[in-house]
Amino acid sequence: MDARKEFRTLPGALKALVSKGRPDFESLVRKTNWGNGPLFLLGSGADYFTALAGQRSFEELLGWPAIARRADNFAAYSESLIRPRTVVIAVSTRGDSPETLEAARQARSHGASLLALTASATSPLAESADGVFVAPQAEETPAPLIAEYCVQAAMGFISLITARVLKRHHQKLEELENEFEKLPGDQMVLIEDHPQ
Repeated sequence: MDARKEFRTLPGALKALVSKGRPDFESLVRKTNWGNGPLFLLGSGADYFTALAGQRSFEELLGWPAIARRADNFAAYSESLIRPRTVVIAVSTRGDSPETLEAARQARSHGASLLALTASATSPLAESADGVFVAPQAEETPAPLIAEYCVQAAMGFISLITARVLKRHHQKLEELENEFEKLPGDQMVLIEDHPQ
C-alpha cells in the first residue's frame, strides 16, 4: 500500500479508536489499582515518543507524577524505583519489541502492574500484561504507519479517559473529549488532492 492510500485510511482508524476503544479503555482504567507512586511509561524507537507524550498528558490531566523511559534504559534508571503495584504502561505498536518485552519482564519481576498499549491484541507484550489497551483500527490489517498513529492517539485518549474516570469532571476534560469526538471522518482530504 502506498503512503497516499495509507493516509486515506487514517480518518476511519481514528474514528474506530474513539468509538470502539472507549468502552474497553474505561473498563481497564476502572479495573486497575493505580497506586500512589509515579506512573511509568516505557517504549523503544518511535514508541518511546508515545511514552513521552503519555508522560505529559497524564501529568497535566491527572496531576500525577509520570516517568517516561526508553525501554533499553529502564533497568539502569528506573527498575530500582518499581514497587509492588506500581503501574507501568509498556508501549509497543506491534507488541514484539525485544527491549520493551525485557523491560516489561523486569517491571513484572518487581511486582508492577503491567499495562500494555499496542495495536495487536495477540502480541507477546499483550499476552504478558495484566491489562491491554488495544488501539482499534478501521481495518483488520492496518498499514504499519496507521497503526503507529493510532497508538499515539490512543495514549492521549487513555489519559483523558483515566482523568474522566478517576477525577471529577471539569471544563478542560470536556473540551478535550469534544476534540476527540471531532476527529476527522471521511471528510479529511490530503493536501495532494487539492489542485494548486
